[in-house]
Amino acid sequence: MADHGWGLDLRVHGVFGRWAELVGAEVAQHCTPTSYDDGKLVVRTDSTAWATQLRMLAPTLVRRLNEEL
Repeated sequence: MADHGWGLDLRVHGVFGRWAELVGAEVAQHCTPTSYDDGKLVVRTDSTAWATQLRMLAPTLVRRLNEEL
C-alpha cells in the first residue's frame, strides 16, 4: 500500500469512519468531515454556533486527529 501512496488515504478514511469515536458523540452529531485535501480537513457543521464551537475545539481535535494520522 505504501508503495502505491495509499497509506495516508487509508488512514484518512479510517478517521472518517471513526469520526464519532475520535471527536465524541456530541460533536459528531453536529459536525461531519467532508473531505481531506492537501493537508486540510474540511468539516461541515449544522449551524454557525457549531462552527464557532468547532473553532474553539480545533487545537484539541487537530492534536487527536494527528495522533491517528
